[in-house]
Amino acid sequence: MRLACAAVAFAVAVPSLASANPIEIGAGIGKTQSSSDAESNQGTLDALNLYGRISLFGPIGLQAEIGKVDTGSQSTVRTASLLGVIELTQGRFVPVLLAGAGVDQSDDTFGTLKYAHAEVGLGLAFRISDGLTIGVDAREGTRKAIDNPDYAQPLANGGGVIDLYAPRSISEGEYRTVRATVGVRF
Repeated sequence: MRLACAAVAFAVAVPSLASANPIEIGAGIGKTQSSSDAESNQGTLDALNLYGRISLFGPIGLQAEIGKVDTGSQSTVRTASLLGVIELTQGRFVPVLLAGAGVDQSDDTFGTLKYAHAEVGLGLAFRISDGLTIGVDAREGTRKAIDNPDYAQPLANGGGVIDLYAPRSISEGEYRTVRATVGVRF
């Protein structure tokens, strides 16, 4: 009986919460590429993420993201970001500004590499009735290594440096990301 009452309360409450829309949760899929990868004609990397957004003061909100970048090699890249979001208009089509920072971690057979990143971007969300949101955004950022080991080793005779193999991963410097999202506002 309690379960039935909870289900009825949920069914009644969700539409009213969706009209207020203070919270959004969703998932995104996209592509990312660092400037160094673009200069060396390497392709883009696939990226997946989950996000949660909460409206704080009218059009101003806060968004938390966790994600994974597919490097196509033996490394695993995970990301976490916290962004400020400003909705530029209200309605069904909502342009947004995004700015924030976060951390990235790349794990491979050689060890763990850690980075800090900061990014800004523009997006456009299409808000369908009943709280469903479909969106796209493009971001540009910069990434800086945090206490990472050097994969290059000096030669014993002082004759130079030999670079050791390392799987493809994210790198320091500028990067660009585009993604499509699907979310639910409630």
